[in-house]
Amino acid sequence: MSDKVADIVEMLRESHPPMTEKVRGLVEPIGQYYDKARVPFRDASPKNHILGGISEDDLLQQRKECRGRIVHIDLGTVASLTFRADDYISVLFHYMIDKDTRNTLLREHLVDLDSEETIVAAFVRLGRFWVRRQYYKQYHPQAFIRRYRREDTGFYEALMLEYAEKAIQVLSSA
Repeated sequence: MSDKVADIVEMLRESHPPMTEKVRGLVEPIGQYYDKARVPFRDASPKNHILGGISEDDLLQQRKECRGRIVHIDLGTVASLTFRADDYISVLFHYMIDKDTRNTLLREHLVDLDSEETIVAAFVRLGRFWVRRQYYKQYHPQAFIRRYRREDTGFYEALMLEYAEKAIQVLSSA
């Protein structure tokens, strides 16, 4: 898992130099933290899920009704481990789901938003979301426009930086 965090730090270096040094110190502690994980890691972006009973149009129009059964269809990354909250983060931490709905759904599924585990998992997952978008923007600008035309990609950057600060706090106090 530390390679994924290292990639996030590398992208931060180019766009957020003051944050880079703070986050760089997270690479090793987060790698060690993930060594304790017991749940398979999945590249669980929404494109790799089937949301039972909810079409894409319904999801975009009725954001607050995102309550379908989640079925994973990407099994390529299950050899790595993560935490229970990661699946919920990967589905609910998107620009199309407002913060109140997201927090309500997380609490309904007994995800402690302030736990070390959730904060670390959120930072890594949001970092992956953000790095993916930055990669497309830099190296495949036309694909970036097509793929992310409906997104506010700044959403992922802001949320990732918020969780970077939280991760720095919880891991430095541990």
